[in-house]
Amino acid sequence: MRAADILLDHYDRLTGSSATYRNVAPDDAVDDMIVAIYRGYPVEGAVTGFTIGLSHLHLPGGQHNELTVSMRDVDDVWVHAMGVVAYRLRNECLFQPGDTIDFGAPIRTGSALRAFVVAPPMHFGPQGAVIDLGIRRVNLVALVPIHAQERQWLAADGTLDALLDGRPRELLLNPTRGPLLR
Repeated sequence: MRAADILLDHYDRLTGSSATYRNVAPDDAVDDMIVAIYRGYPVEGAVTGFTIGLSHLHLPGGQHNELTVSMRDVDDVWVHAMGVVAYRLRNECLFQPGDTIDFGAPIRTGSALRAFVVAPPMHFGPQGAVIDLGIRRVNLVALVPIHAQERQWLAADGTLDALLDGRPRELLLNPTRGPLLR
């Protein structure tokens, strides 16, 4: 089985369904950045996406990552934004837990979430977060949409654990949630 088939089969098994695919790279791009879009995972009414292709890059440290994002929303703009971030930062960001990324604008109209924090995946266990492709091991890491002030707090020595631990999954999936910090 080809490495790409192993990766896509893994995504299908995690979500229990089949994906639709979209290339989010600019039209004139040399490289593609494909996203797989799943509906109804991890809860009914949610959209989940995974990148396909980020792990082809050979970044310092030898780690190969693919990204995932989930939001309780019918709009797949969250998945598109994840793919754009992956494409834009593919040669410079290691996507390590705790890294923050300013999207530069609200990710979706009607939502104040405008940044991402990289975190371990929250919707499946550690066994689902590592994919052995035979030629390399791929780690799945989550992009969690956050508010600008949460990103600033993390940049000023806040910790990922203090921000996310103990938060109900439903809250983190809510595209119109208020800031976690008061």
